[in-house]
Amino acid sequence: MSLRKVFTEYEHWYRTTYLATSEDDGDAPGALDGLATLTKRRLAALEAKEGPLPAAYHELVLEVGVGEVLLATSSEPVAFTVLAPPQIPKARAHLLAGLDAATRRRAQEKEGLDPAKLMPFLVDRDWNMWALLGHQNAKDDRALLFSHEQERRPSQALFAPKGTLETYFAALFAKAKARASPWHLWTGAR
Repeated sequence: MSLRKVFTEYEHWYRTTYLATSEDDGDAPGALDGLATLTKRRLAALEAKEGPLPAAYHELVLEVGVGEVLLATSSEPVAFTVLAPPQIPKARAHLLAGLDAATRRRAQEKEGLDPAKLMPFLVDRDWNMWALLGHQNAKDDRALLFSHEQERRPSQALFAPKGTLETYFAALFAKAKARASPWHLWTGAR
């Protein structure tokens, strides 16, 4: 299934089911109202800095958009941001600044990941939870999750693999439809 279809189906559910059963007064925004698509020129500028990006990422930013996405939860919607190109260097710097040398070694030795190559694409409002493109090479379209909570759990993957962008967003929206708590929504835990 395409990313565009995954997002479109979620938006339909959000408007027809979630908002219809919420205590909203009827003027609440849709889940995807905060998104705006990029131009091919802006994507090309990003690739000039980051290197080639996978086709699924192209689809995300060109056909779905960047900006705020509202995710249904057990209480109220939680906003996450699909990062726009100018936000990515700042987000990466913020992420890397929070990783000490031991954590970076753990990522490289145990998970085969160079943290400096990871590309943030989705964050929560507090920049505590991160979805990242694996981006270890031009075809690496893995979605990886990170939160500082994972650093304290050596038995877990530091950067938890969540499949491709399509499977990640499909699973994220399935959790939203189940109205999971914000943490369970993010991690996919039960």
